[in-house]
Amino acid sequence: MPSQSSRNVRPIAWSLVILLAVSTPPDARGGDFRGEMDQFAGRIKQLLDGEHESAIALNQFTSPPRLAAKSASGILKALEEGLVKRGVQVKKNARLEVNGEYRQVEDPVRKKTVVRILGRVVDQDTGRPVSECEVKVDNLTSIAALLGATMEVPPNPVPEDRERSIRDGIRHPSAHIASTRISAGPKSPFAIEINTGPANGKMLRPRAATRVEDGQAFLNIKTDERYTITLINDAPFDAAVTLTIDGLSLFAFSDNPAYSYVIVPRHSRGEIPGWYRSNDMAEKFLVTEYAKSAAATRSLSPSEDLGVITACFAAAWPVDGNPPPDEGMEGRTVRATGRGPIVKTDFVEVERRTGRFRASVSVRYTKEDDPKDLLPP
Repeated sequence: MPSQSSRNVRPIAWSLVILLAVSTPPDARGGDFRGEMDQFAGRIKQLLDGEHESAIALNQFTSPPRLAAKSASGILKALEEGLVKRGVQVKKNARLEVNGEYRQVEDPVRKKTVVRILGRVVDQDTGRPVSECEVKVDNLTSIAALLGATMEVPPNPVPEDRERSIRDGIRHPSAHIASTRISAGPKSPFAIEINTGPANGKMLRPRAATRVEDGQAFLNIKTDERYTITLINDAPFDAAVTLTIDGLSLFAFSDNPAYSYVIVPRHSRGEIPGWYRSNDMAEKFLVTEYAKSAAATRSLSPSEDLGVITACFAAAWPVDGNPPPDEGMEGRTVRATGRGPIVKTDFVEVERRTGRFRASVSVRYTKEDDPKDLLPP
């Protein structure tokens, strides 16, 4: 596997490997997103059985405006998968529909920041409420992806100190822009860059963010442009990176659904060209109209809750190796990212242990069609 020991040398595009997690990271114990949404689907199935219904319609899940969160597609996709697995049909003309909201709250019992996902089942014909159910997600990587968070969280093993950092990071995001590099702070070793260009073009150029608003970075990508995501790891240890686009995992269309992370070696960077399909191919990231987007291929409803790229970073080390010394061991046009043509990749599989969540970096790609800050090639 190619790697670089110097941060000043740009490695080849595919200096990435796929992580096969062999242990549960400290931040992943408890209410992880996929597990909680599967339980959510189970509760809806019980409700449908009581109503003598075998189908349900899926409507939107919204978030508070101050979060500018963009995860409705991921929530609906996970819910749809759980329902279909239980034999429930997802149909727009079903008598019952489920909609809801998601927001950051503090669990009063555990004294932890969680994302509460509240679902409401209503009768489409009469508007009559039928029932409500909720789940709470406390996996920090899932929380960051759901909220589109940009924050640094030191791997401090003291729960109270770490929780304070999480709460402050969500409420007061800290996107830092240095040229085309977007990070959670000026000293953070973790960052992303977005490279853009014409859909059929071979030359992509790094694009600078246009602004930071309420602590979050914004960047313009035109309709029918393609983009790639460069993951930057300047830390002295390997990083496991979880990547979501428009609320969907990088592996949403993978031939191997068990994958969760990519590994970026220490002091290096790697470029993600598109939706992962297999070790030797990916589908290009294309900004397109909703009907052609990745979300639409999963029978999800159109939503303005699209347009966020989030990368979450944690330390990674070989199964028989040692963790880093500081690792605590306890009116708008609806657009989205579509699935473009196949491109060749060169991923390989490795086994790694992963540590605590350390940082997340999000960029919101906006709907304007006149990006003015392209850099020269």
